[in-house]
Amino acid sequence: MNVDEFHADYENVVLTYNNKLLSYARMLCNNNENAEEITQEALLTGYKYFGSLKDRQKVFPWLKIIAKRIYQRKFRQNINTGYDFYVSLDSPVYDGSDLSVADTIIDDSINIEENFVQNELCGHILREIKNLSQKQRDSVISRYFYGFSVKETAASLKMSDNSVKVSSHIGLEKLKENLKNYFIEGDYIMNCKEAYAYLHQYAKGRISEREKEEVEKHINICKECRDIAQSLTELEKHIKPAQEKEHRNYVIHMQLPEYSLEYVTVFMYVEAYQEINAKLEEWSGEIPLESIDLKFPGFLGNGFKFILSNYLSQELLAIFGDDGVRWDMEEHERNDFEIQYRLTKINRQINNPNEFSLIIMKKERKLTQSVEHPDLIHGYAKNWARREGGGKLGVYLAVPSDGKNLRIRQGDDVINCGAYKFICADRHVVENESVTVSCSYIK
Repeated sequence: MNVDEFHADYENVVLTYNNKLLSYARMLCNNNENAEEITQEALLTGYKYFGSLKDRQKVFPWLKIIAKRIYQRKFRQNINTGYDFYVSLDSPVYDGSDLSVADTIIDDSINIEENFVQNELCGHILREIKNLSQKQRDSVISRYFYGFSVKETAASLKMSDNSVKVSSHIGLEKLKENLKNYFIEGDYIMNCKEAYAYLHQYAKGRISEREKEEVEKHINICKECRDIAQSLTELEKHIKPAQEKEHRNYVIHMQLPEYSLEYVTVFMYVEAYQEINAKLEEWSGEIPLESIDLKFPGFLGNGFKFILSNYLSQELLAIFGDDGVRWDMEEHERNDFEIQYRLTKINRQINNPNEFSLIIMKKERKLTQSVEHPDLIHGYAKNWARREGGGKLGVYLAVPSDGKNLRIRQGDDVINCGAYKFICADRHVVENESVTVSCSYIK
């Protein structure tokens, strides 16, 4: 395109969208003079980057994003927008750029990839957005970057209004949580929630070198996670492995200030492992959507998916195979009662017997304050037979080692592992039987 054609194209953009953009700016700031300033600056910025816009069908949403960024930068600097997440997204894509990160998130319409290399934060934000499920990603981009209303988003994505509200809210909350990063001399360090997914695998020595390095960066600066990792490492020395053809699972409960972590390890005999491996080889480890309900005897009774009930109070953080490789998964479906995750990739074939691990974060307390006295803490945890015929079950409840007058009401033993002691019960059970631990101590 020559210069004259470029000018003509953009002149047509200005004539077509000037009034619409001005109306949008008035809606943002409720002030005619400010709205005119926003519109003029947005059109000038758009002219500067118009040549990079690949999809000309998206020119108005793109201009709206630029206008919103200008409005927030100039007229809402000292006002809380209600979305903490916007602060990071207002970062320029590189030093001296007029465009913020949020201005660029319209698929691939702005070609500035080379500049992201210069800005680690921007690259991380984009990765976090891409890590959302497709519904959440589309809803967040439509609602908070395109500026579409709930009804406009629902129409464009062919979703219900309520589904848009839920998906965009959950997606935004995930982004806000995941953007609470640590930075040391410009180096990105995983946050605590990211680390929680790996601490038990780290303790078991079943983790890739790259992930081990990332975990160690975090625990070097985070005493709380370092204490958990060190205590889990010591505890693993005391947990007896499963015997041949024995179904075995154990759960480790770690109490956090507002949540509890469940580290679940399941060891099982897989009857159809050869059939499973043949399928994995056929798929090259990438599990197709249509296989979500494919069932194999003795392996993942729900097919290539996990169903989590009461998902508003708990979250599945990760699943690992027995080689320490994290299985890829994505949210597939949800309703008012449960959420369904589907496995999308298993990096290697299934062993027989097979061990896999799940990490679940729950909004509940395993250690609760007594009504009798605020310093008296009661602990309770349980594990139950999850398969016909029972097996060997273990439950391990962490309590702070500095707790005083520790009394065990139910349980087989206490294992001192440094910052934490673990109240444990571990034995063979029959179907529908459970193992329980309970204790009390003074904090």
